[in-house]
Amino acid sequence: MRLSMAGWIKIHRKIEDDELYFSEKFTRMQAWIDLLILAEYKDTTVYFRGHRFEVRKGQLVTSVKSLAKRWKWGVNKVQNFLSDAQKDEKIDTQKSNIASVITICKYEFYQQTDTQTDTQTDTQTDTQT
Repeated sequence: MRLSMAGWIKIHRKIEDDELYFSEKFTRMQAWIDLLILAEYKDTTVYFRGHRFEVRKGQLVTSVKSLAKRWKWGVNKVQNFLSDAQKDEKIDTQKSNIASVITICKYEFYQQTDTQTDTQTDTQTDTQT
């Protein structure tokens, strides 16, 4: 039975510090959430393998090998996951011989902070049910 719930939860990026976070191979959902956690929350400059990247809010710089190690997956599984996520329009990927810049599509949707809008939406949903 699936409960219909509306609203938001906040997960701090420091969740990665919890011993459970990396204790097992990631599921596909954990990998998706990890990409959201890894994405920059503001425009910034990052260095990856000694190269400078200007990244925008909602982007991350990484490599397939780095994600494979992080998620305890094989390289092919990471490539398939990223390919599927791109087909599903969850991400856009720009690859180079140094790194991949992954853009989270609809990043603003996943990171909304307007609590008044959240409260109004929750109230409307509760009233309808």
